[in-house]
Amino acid sequence: MKKLAPLLLLCVSAQLSAQTILVDFGKTGQETTGNWNNFAQLDTYRFGSPPNTMLTDMIDSTGANTGVDLVYLSESSGINVSSGIGGADNNVATSTGYATSATRDTMFLNRGENNSISVTFELRDLEANGFYDLSFFASVPTNDRSNTTWAVGSDSVSLNPGNYTGDTVTLSSVQADASGTLQIVWSNNPDGGSVNDSAHWNTLEVISVPEPAAFALLAGAAGLLLAFSRRPTRR
Repeated sequence: MKKLAPLLLLCVSAQLSAQTILVDFGKTGQETTGNWNNFAQLDTYRFGSPPNTMLTDMIDSTGANTGVDLVYLSESSGINVSSGIGGADNNVATSTGYATSATRDTMFLNRGENNSISVTFELRDLEANGFYDLSFFASVPTNDRSNTTWAVGSDSVSLNPGNYTGDTVTLSSVQADASGTLQIVWSNNPDGGSVNDSAHWNTLEVISVPEPAAFALLAGAAGLLLAFSRRPTRR
């Protein structure tokens, strides 16, 4: 049993480990190297008519193909909407731990001051009914911005991207549907003042998480295996 325990513990650990997908939204020529998925476009980029597949068969943080796609699904209004890529380098130090190449440039939505705009994206080919942590980051090199919001169902998180140097904001344990699809609504939050009411988005991190019951079962198995591996051998 002692000889088998390390191997069994390794198998359990693999089951408990989380798959991570990293996405950098930004300008062509400012991609993030390593195991990132880069949605890199020119300054003149504009979202086309939805649905529009943005990234296909994304890789995870180990470089393995996941089969997961990111799709621009729908827009709340097509009236006077400006969308695209922010080309300005916002070379500020952040708390994210991400490379500056990921945090310095942005994807944006704008419909003018005091006007709302939202866009829906889909992550497709996730695990059916699987649970995921979604982390978002946005920052632009100016202070006059209202909040940007990301929502999945009734859960949402927001940050103000104006010279933001903090960490990501996270939606925890959101669940994909039975077809492995998860929808993200990205929007601005007009404040009724004179600030720029554009929405921004620099990075996305998708982490798969075990279901609580599965996690408890696997963790319990790991504990039992560890206990057995430490039992003295009878002579």
